[in-house]
Amino acid sequence: MPKPSLITPAFLLAALILTTPASAHEGGVDMRGEVLSADTKQVTVRTGDGHEQRYALTPQTRITLGGVAARPADIAPGLRAVVHGRKVDGVVTATSIQLARPGEPATQKRPPAP
Repeated sequence: MPKPSLITPAFLLAALILTTPASAHEGGVDMRGEVLSADTKQVTVRTGDGHEQRYALTPQTRITLGGVAARPADIAPGLRAVVHGRKVDGVVTATSIQLARPGEPATQKRPPAP
């Protein structure tokens, strides 16, 4: 009968650790590009290389414009966008959208501390 080895438990532990981060990102659909079209239910973004992705919007979608909270009605064609989304049952839903006008930063600059 072969002796138990420490290699097997170590291998199993390493396999578990290495696969955990991958499952955390499963279903993620992230994109940086320009808003092509938008309404209160969805937004379509195109990357610089021409890839287009449509995202559904929900009441839980966090939207900012120039670093300030915004609404779906504020999303307009031509804005720059960074979108984080999840694909579930074939539907890609935006979880967060950071918007900026061309030439402006996506986040609001804070004044220096006194």
